[in-house]
Amino acid sequence: MKIILPEHIADITLEQFQKYALLLHREDLDDYQMNKRKIEIFTGIRYHDVQHISNKDFKDILKQIDIALNADVPFVNRVKIDSVEFGFAPNLDKITAKEFTDLSLYPLENIETYHKLMAILFRPVVN
Repeated sequence: MKIILPEHIADITLEQFQKYALLLHREDLDDYQMNKRKIEIFTGIRYHDVQHISNKDFKDILKQIDIALNADVPFVNRVKIDSVEFGFAPNLDKITAKEFTDLSLYPLENIETYHKLMAILFRPVVN
């Protein structure tokens, strides 16, 4: 089986980050279960299949995921999703009242709504 591991934070999707952040708040898992779930999130290997990975690969995968999660990367104001390029709102002083209201509905502390914040702050690039 061939898996793709994130090399740095830019290789981690928002969905993976949100799932991982929720995982960190779980208190019902021991370290092994937590690590199995971590591997599941970042590799796509099903939770019950993770137990079949060799111990060396298990540790190496976790190490690489940790490297990716802890890497410093500069802010990227443009992203490409499928074939559409999105750019960060160029001037936050010029956002609409509705966008401002929507932003206030989704506090930064609530990782579960980051995708909604991103939908407001990033728009398709037209020029």
